[in-house]
Amino acid sequence: MADGTTWKTQYLNTDIDEVLLNGKFGNIVTVAKTKAERANYYCDNAVYAGSDAVCIQAALDYISGLGGGILYLKGGHYNCTSQLLYTGSNLTIMGDDANTILDFSSVASNLRCIYIHGAITATNSVVTTADALEGALTVTVADGSKFSAGDWVRVRSEGILITYAADVYGDPVLKRMGEIQKIKSINGNILTFYELLHGDYKLSDTATVDKMTMVENITLKDFKMIGNPAQYPYGISVEQCHRLKIQNIQSVDMIDRATHIVDCVWFRWYDNYVIGSNRTGLGYGCHIQNSSRDVICKRNGGIDCRHLIACGGDADYGVQYTQNWSDNILEYDSKTVGMFGPHPTYKGLIISNNNAGQCSLGFANGLDTIVTGNTATSFAIPSAVDGMIFSENVIDSIADHCLTIRSQKGHIKIFNNKFSCSAVDCDGINAAYQMKNLVIENNEVNVAGIGINCTTYSGLMGSENVSIKNNKVTCTGTEPGITVISTTYDIVGVTVEDNTVISAADGIMFTCYNNNITRAIVENNKVTVPATAMGISMDSTGTGLYAQSSVSENTVYGSLDGIKLTHCTYIDAVHNRVFSAAQNGLSILTGCIYYNVMDNDLATCATPLLRTAGVTGRIIINNRGYNPVGSFTAPDIPSSGDGTTGQVVNNFGYPCEVYIHGGTVTAIYISGTATGLTTGTFRIEPLQNVALTYSSAPTWTWRGL
Repeated sequence: MADGTTWKTQYLNTDIDEVLLNGKFGNIVTVAKTKAERANYYCDNAVYAGSDAVCIQAALDYISGLGGGILYLKGGHYNCTSQLLYTGSNLTIMGDDANTILDFSSVASNLRCIYIHGAITATNSVVTTADALEGALTVTVADGSKFSAGDWVRVRSEGILITYAADVYGDPVLKRMGEIQKIKSINGNILTFYELLHGDYKLSDTATVDKMTMVENITLKDFKMIGNPAQYPYGISVEQCHRLKIQNIQSVDMIDRATHIVDCVWFRWYDNYVIGSNRTGLGYGCHIQNSSRDVICKRNGGIDCRHLIACGGDADYGVQYTQNWSDNILEYDSKTVGMFGPHPTYKGLIISNNNAGQCSLGFANGLDTIVTGNTATSFAIPSAVDGMIFSENVIDSIADHCLTIRSQKGHIKIFNNKFSCSAVDCDGINAAYQMKNLVIENNEVNVAGIGINCTTYSGLMGSENVSIKNNKVTCTGTEPGITVISTTYDIVGVTVEDNTVISAADGIMFTCYNNNITRAIVENNKVTVPATAMGISMDSTGTGLYAQSSVSENTVYGSLDGIKLTHCTYIDAVHNRVFSAAQNGLSILTGCIYYNVMDNDLATCATPLLRTAGVTGRIIINNRGYNPVGSFTAPDIPSSGDGTTGQVVNNFGYPCEVYIHGGTVTAIYISGTATGLTTGTFRIEPLQNVALTYSSAPTWTWRGL
């Protein structure tokens, strides 16, 4: 499929969202290689000194003078040693499919082979005089006379759009806001647009309005281009364009970019095939930059590309709005980094039904993104994500992760995906940094590393409202099934619920360093681990605490310790079932206070329940295998006291029934309060005490309740 034959057979004849941009223009100009063919221009004419590019450029200049038209390049191999340039509107360049070849392989410089552009007029750049915020229709400028109704403009600012970690994929920390608008009307210095502003433009960020000259109605289709890989060419470069379509073009060795789009509104990239756009650090099949919007990239294919499609860049102005990348195919090559490369300068991107084969799907970071129905080997969401849906994807990874999220924003939902990888230490879902309103639900994960990992790192605020629910996780290596880790910042509100975890190592692990995990709910999970591993663990290696949390309704099979709790305050462990733990069914260790351990089934464990000496504030009731039912060896009768001395405390952790009889007793006290009785049966709750005043010691029996 390296020549695109299979791809074209599969896609070329399918229906597309066809818009005939140039149907109203009747000027048709033909170009042929030789005079033997009937054409308006033929390249072997002596006028062009045998230069194919000069001949084609003459035809383009003629069409420009007419105000637009169709340039038809008849089948032939056109050797182009110079650029093809067009700065007008209403142009279609079409060939005879693969029979029309534009060969730029002999160019001697870093060339934009086909270059179509408008302009941004520097002399008509005017600063604003008032803040213009998202949702507004107007901008107030210093001099409205620079503009007219119907003008295209770029509204921009130098302020920080998104701040994010500089070490993530080498991206910088500053992105500049910008967008393209069309002026509807002008009232003095107030410009009114056809569409609402998508961003905030403030005086403090040097907000500016640039007048643009937009070319319009451009279509390029049905030919093949060949570049010079030693000279880093761009195949097609279009700047400042409204309504652009590029379709059914095969690009070979356009090593820098096969297609380069800057500040374009309404762009369609359909049915193209790219071979060899693989320059280190660049290498794009289609690179969409600055404030381009209303973009669809559909049914394109490629091989030996660093990225098939990318948007944004280090020095870009603008956020790119409303893009749809769907039904594309990229075949694997050693220089492939990922099918897609969106930098954090977009809002409203849909990535759907793409097949990255043995490639990574790439990485995405921006606002309001949908990633669904794709097949790939990995996907990364490096930074600055705010609003993403990741669903129905199949990721069979050959990397160190299936899905990596490094978000400083949040609002991410990951559901109904299949993640798999057999590589050592390959994680399924790795969510790090600041996770706010993160949902991981209904996924199938089968990996050798960590199944699902949520971690907060230093330098960022903590995470809130994380839900890990109803996932099926299988881990075959030495890493846990599900981990939640707090390092320097707190995690508030974590739910791990209804998951099935089968792990060759630990099952569900919470780790807290020097900060806290609050309102953690671990409920109704089914965990199967070996006898050397922890089933469910809340562990602390520093001063961090678990507060207002619960571990309930879980079932643990196997394990060393079924459930392990440390540094937990106000925590409930109730209605859990632990089967055949080799060491402890439930461990309550250092730092645990004010906890309730009730109604757990621990009967088949080697030691049903282990408590570290000194843990306080405990209630341990009705745990099968630990709490006795009926009589057991009672503590010794204390010395006679007065209610404040001679006390016996119920340290068993469960309610007891105490029957006192015989001897000569004059008073019985429960926690210092006289009962008024000298014999009978009394209920002693955990941590309550009983004291007796007597001249002849009585007899008592204790029963667990």
